[in-house]
Amino acid sequence: MTGCFPDQVAVYTEHNDTSHLRDLIAGMDLTGQVPTFDALHTVRANLDWLVTAKKAHYITIVKKNQPLLHARLKTLPWRHIPTTATNREPTRPPRDRTPKTAHVGDLNLPRARQAIEIT
Repeated sequence: MTGCFPDQVAVYTEHNDTSHLRDLIAGMDLTGQVPTFDALHTVRANLDWLVTAKKAHYITIVKKNQPLLHARLKTLPWRHIPTTATNREPTRPPRDRTPKTAHVGDLNLPRARQAIEIT
């Protein structure tokens, strides 16, 4: 999706940003692409539309604004899952980012099959 940034869409007071996601990306060909979203856009209806209508995959962030989903992810056996790599970020002091992935089947997110934890 290099170079395909959508235009801005006015968000009126009776709506929020999540209700305009479809307007922003409706004209984009996302077939086989993997757009990423922040926690605000972890909305099942939008993610379902993304995988069914746009034929895309997705990566979304889950925070405590989705309490049941967040709790379910916390119960995965992360300490028993080996790390896949460690990436040292050039910050001061340097920070290590360690991702772990787990196969999942019951997250109640459209077609979600993997969860990623980054510590």
